[in-house]
Amino acid sequence: MKLTKRIDEALEAVWTSTEAGEPTVGRVIRDGEGVVTADLLESMQEKRLLSISGKGDAAHIAMTSEGRDHARRVIRGHRLAERLVCDVLGVSLETAEVAACEFEHTLSPDITDSICTLLGHPGRCPHGKEIPDGECCRQAREEVGPVVAPATALEIGENARVAYVALADHALSHQLASLGVAPGVPVRLHQRYPSFVLKCEETEIAVEESIAKSIYVRREQNRD
Repeated sequence: MKLTKRIDEALEAVWTSTEAGEPTVGRVIRDGEGVVTADLLESMQEKRLLSISGKGDAAHIAMTSEGRDHARRVIRGHRLAERLVCDVLGVSLETAEVAACEFEHTLSPDITDSICTLLGHPGRCPHGKEIPDGECCRQAREEVGPVVAPATALEIGENARVAYVALADHALSHQLASLGVAPGVPVRLHQRYPSFVLKCEETEIAVEESIAKSIYVRREQNRD
């Protein structure tokens, strides 16, 4: 079924409101920022994209399997676009959000998977929200899973490259990025105790173990 941009945005609002634990008509309309209306939601129910139980703003919304599959593709494209614009182009989060809103409606599944692979299959968007897996992520886990590991799995002197950072705290993710911890950057473990010390190119960074566990790297063969 070919869906309109408005329906895409409505499904995105239902998805995010469900993540927040409040999938109600009122919440979805608020999250839809003027695009989503009660009439649109009723139309989507007729198209069997979602079901509404109850009346008024407190009515509960649930996506059908078809609605959820489509919402998943939209959300995945949006959040990967945010990562691409922030991590590769280095623009602000606000600019990334605007760009992602346009990208999400035009990215084909193949291009979305290509972006995901380029970024190292990140688990979270710059806002810290989960990025739904794609087929490329599942294949990567099966084929090269042992190659990608948390920085805590490195041995002293072992070389690697940053694959992605899976931190829910956006401010901390931004701080790490400003220090050079970004996809593709060479990294080496220098110390494990009392804190983990990583050398990213020419910068040494000391982080707690919980943060080091969130920095995923692609292991390399050579070690000093």
